[in-house]
Amino acid sequence: MFTRKYNLFIILLLMVIAVLFALPAKAALVGNTNQATLLLSPQTGSYQAGISFSIDVMVNTNNQSVNAIAAYINYNISLFAVDAIDYTGSVFTIQWESSTTSPAGMIKIGRSVPAPGVTTANGKIATIRLRGLANTSPSSDNFNFDFTAGDANKSAVFLADTSGGTYILSGVYNAMYTIVGGTADTTAPTISSVLASSITSSGATISWTTNEASNSQVDYGTTVSYGSQTTLDSSMVISHSQSLSGLSPSTTYHYRVKSRDAAGNLATGSDNTFTTSAVADATPPVRFAGSPSTNLSSGTNQATLSLTTNESATCRYSATAGIAYSSMSNTFLTTGGTSHSASISGLTDQNTYTYYVKCQDSAGNANPDDYQITFSVASTTDTIPPVLSSITASSIISDSAVITWTTNEVSDSQIEYGTTASYGSQTSLAVSLATYHSVTLSGLFASTLYHYRVKSRDAASNLAISLDFTFTTNSFVSPTPTPAPTLADGSLVRAAGDTKVFLIQNNQKQWIPSLDVFVANGYSWGNVSVVDSSVLNQYQEGSPVTAVTIVIPSALANATLIRVNGYPKVYALVGTKLHWIPNPEIFNLYQYKWQNVEIISTAQYQQYKETKLIKGVDDSKIYYIHPNGLKHWVINENIFNSYSANKWDDIIEVLPAEVNNYVSVTLIRLQNDPKVFLLQGTTRSWIKTADIFNQRGYKWGDVVNINQTEFNAYQEGTAIE
Repeated sequence: MFTRKYNLFIILLLMVIAVLFALPAKAALVGNTNQATLLLSPQTGSYQAGISFSIDVMVNTNNQSVNAIAAYINYNISLFAVDAIDYTGSVFTIQWESSTTSPAGMIKIGRSVPAPGVTTANGKIATIRLRGLANTSPSSDNFNFDFTAGDANKSAVFLADTSGGTYILSGVYNAMYTIVGGTADTTAPTISSVLASSITSSGATISWTTNEASNSQVDYGTTVSYGSQTTLDSSMVISHSQSLSGLSPSTTYHYRVKSRDAAGNLATGSDNTFTTSAVADATPPVRFAGSPSTNLSSGTNQATLSLTTNESATCRYSATAGIAYSSMSNTFLTTGGTSHSASISGLTDQNTYTYYVKCQDSAGNANPDDYQITFSVASTTDTIPPVLSSITASSIISDSAVITWTTNEVSDSQIEYGTTASYGSQTSLAVSLATYHSVTLSGLFASTLYHYRVKSRDAASNLAISLDFTFTTNSFVSPTPTPAPTLADGSLVRAAGDTKVFLIQNNQKQWIPSLDVFVANGYSWGNVSVVDSSVLNQYQEGSPVTAVTIVIPSALANATLIRVNGYPKVYALVGTKLHWIPNPEIFNLYQYKWQNVEIISTAQYQQYKETKLIKGVDDSKIYYIHPNGLKHWVINENIFNSYSANKWDDIIEVLPAEVNNYVSVTLIRLQNDPKVFLLQGTTRSWIKTADIFNQRGYKWGDVVNINQTEFNAYQEGTAIE
């Protein structure tokens, strides 16, 4: 009896073991089931190689309402191919991510659902259709969720709550799939239809096809050794396209294409070539050296109209502005090269002539704007008085007024005035000849009507007298205390409507009497502020400014002055370095003479190096001069060395007055970053919008690019908004 029971127990035990071994293995849980879980269904299975099969991506929300999920699943691309992802029947209706190739070997699914969300114990997210590529009998899961508890950048489930979604994924069930009946893929893709298209002077597009899905890359260069390659595109496709950029014009390039399939088999195409196109000429001719440019002597009835272009061109002219090149009827008699001339006849004395010129090069590029050539024919005897215009009484108070007017030629200034049209008083004659006139009438009675007329006499003593004008003085107002001066010592100022420039020093205004004095003291027109005349009137008149004695550095004093033929820039040649002289003020500062400027060819110019680094005598500060004429202080050695073009030997020592003549850079931006900053000393402040930029009167042409090293050296200031 005992033996029979024992035998029966053994038989039942063997049957249980057989059943257990017959059941498929179940993939392991990673994490826990305290909150939401993701799973793949089925979790195990055996499939025939080359035959598609489907698995479902599921979610258990653990009785919580959720509104978004991210399911990221890793797999081996040499063993499995993803044929499709089907979202039919998904409990999540909004798609925001779906990818099988970025990166390769990862399926990315992102879905959501509107409020109030969804609660489910077995909710379908998507169906993935797979296909086995090669035999595999895994001992562990081979379809794994990319999951780390609490990491919202990986697989995730989010609550539909008021805080915008709380992460609640606590565990995932991975899967393990067996593939049988297949053989390993050892055959590389077949490459065909290789083509270079969309060829420009700097780029081309290379395309090809493969007989199976594979990635894309191109080797290229000017020899069969190539030397460059495109970034690998890991997308598994059969139609391939790669863009090449940064190429040189009119250059033959070699290239070969490469594609690797999911099993890692690489196919490399044969060598091919293409030639980039030449750079298209889209620039119209540059016109300069127009003539005549001065007054012609009286009795001249014919002149030669001429100009020069920087390239061969055909030039036309018109006596009317704004005529299109194609509509101009007058073609220069000598034209087609770089020198152009035409004979103009029928000129008469005491007339001004203006001609408008446009040119077109052999590529069909015509000037859109007029190049103006203006000249006059003088009169034998000037018998015509000046033309008076814009006669205005302004700044009228109880005891004074300012009378201004303009003339069409330089002439002197005087005013007759009084309480009747007989006048009775007149101002002192201002003998300096000018076209803008301003005379102050003082000692007037309050609340009184005054008559006045202006008088101007030209250099030939032709007198012009205006009609009668009137103004009424204001009633008397007790003067308010004069405010204390507010201009800092060293300020350069002029009153609105007046050309006189003053230096503010020790609470006095000192007149700068001439351009020579202005230049010799190193002043810059860019530093001259325009103020109301009442501000200047607060200051006592001091002694006029006198020119300082300067010692010009020998390198610049003995420099050769050169200009490239056809271009206006003047340089001081110091050894083999070219120092740009940006304006007449600096030119005159060094006491240069225009007749000493030598004209050189472009080839000669290219033998020298144009340096843009300067420092003032006895000053350690180094500045970089930008092409727009702004100076840029290099605040430390680290920044200097961060620009590879900067060389310490290229620094030219200049007069402090030249340094002061330049306007400083105040607008900067980091290379490849659209944000513009206001630079004040070593502090940068972000100008938040283009509207603010424009409202403050900034100019986009004054913005300079800087590198990361320099950008980091400045302190972050308060944003401007």
